[in-house]
Amino acid sequence: MAALQFIILFAFLYTQGIYSQEIVNGQIYTPGIAIVDAPQPNTPLGGDFLQAALDVSSDGQLQLPPYPKNAVSEIYNITMFLSSYTTGKNFTISNGTATAGNASLGEIMAQEPSSTVKHVNWVWPDCLVGDGTSDKNTSRGHIIFLSAKTFD
Repeated sequence: MAALQFIILFAFLYTQGIYSQEIVNGQIYTPGIAIVDAPQPNTPLGGDFLQAALDVSSDGQLQLPPYPKNAVSEIYNITMFLSSYTTGKNFTISNGTATAGNASLGEIMAQEPSSTVKHVNWVWPDCLVGDGTSDKNTSRGHIIFLSAKTFD
């Protein structure tokens, strides 16, 4: 039954022409099946870390790993991006690889195993440190949109 509901939802979204992210009631529905709960677009980002929350259950419709062998849908990987309309740049902040000093993140689906919301705590690199007033458009104040792509 859940598979049929998912197919109907997908068909509806496809016919509506929704191919990109959509903001609904404060949540960002991504092109995949993950939902960005925080931060919101155009939210000023400060501090040493970018903290994000991702709903990986598609509002309670999907199971968490480990998935059964006959799972109808599952998330294999989540890649997160930061985008700036001002600079025209995109930054990959997580693609499932971890590096020294938490500069990138490990596999998001493996974090917080029993939680349907994964909390990402990403360290800002030195090249994006600033208050958003840089004339060179390099500071993090120009990063205004978080995106997540799921591979399911």
